Amino acid sequence: MIEILKARFPENRRLHPDLEWPEVERRLRETDRLICAIDAINLLESGMERLCDRTIAVTAPLEVRVRRIMARDNIPEQYARLRVSAQKSDEYYRSKCNYELNNATDSPEIFQAETREFIRRLLESIKEEKGRG
Repeated sequence: MIEILKARFPENRRLHPDLEWPEVERRLRETDRLICAIDAINLLESGMERLCDRTIAVTAPLEVRVRRIMARDNIPEQYARLRVSAQKSDEYYRSKCNYELNNATDSPEIFQAETREFIRRLLESIKEEKGRG
């Protein structure tokens, strides 16, 4: 079983109400789980990627991101594009992470299936790596 820890940051308390970094670190030290996942928007910017053996950038094409933000927040396209433009580029995350998982699908169910397969292959890769040495 994988334990998923959601981390929050002072500027994102409303959006990420689960855990703060000291609590994430404590739980990682104390867990008996072989694998833990940290779901955190500012993982790289905070320097906390040091807690991770592997990092995964979850990306999506620009137009998909704009459309999703518009639907989720009920905002006009121009404002959604401004919000996307304020974010770091996909290339930033690709250059800093070990893997990329692209969420280009319109169906949450399809992306969930793709994610499960991605994680299955990643876990197999880790098992093979651990077996070699």
